[in-house]
Amino acid sequence: MKYCLIWILGIISLSSCFNTNKKIPYKTLVPLIYELSINEEYFKSYLPEKDSITKMKNFIFYIDIKTLEKYRVSKENFQSTLNYYYENPKQFKGLIDSVISYADHQSQLCLNKKVDKLKAKKNSKLKKN
Repeated sequence: MKYCLIWILGIISLSSCFNTNKKIPYKTLVPLIYELSINEEYFKSYLPEKDSITKMKNFIFYIDIKTLEKYRVSKENFQSTLNYYYENPKQFKGLIDSVISYADHQSQLCLNKKVDKLKAKKNSKLKKN
């Protein structure tokens, strides 16, 4: 997760030359950043080492664009929103803390689903016996 936040900081640095558009609502921005971070970590973990760094970066960029489209956010709006947070460190820290809390919540939801499936499986076996 730390590497993803570094990646986001990189985007923020590059975004300083863009005009400020309307900020993306917090309620959209938090899951968007979370999903972008998950995508990047997934590709870092699962792409074979023989794949070139350039190929990986191009694919991650493609997935990032698709993720932005999913949330109906333009690249420019995303960059200008991140630029706003970069210029306002207290809000940026709050944003990152919110993304981390969101990630924890998503992990707990996933764990709960797995536990529920195991309980259902156990109950169906008990009924058969």
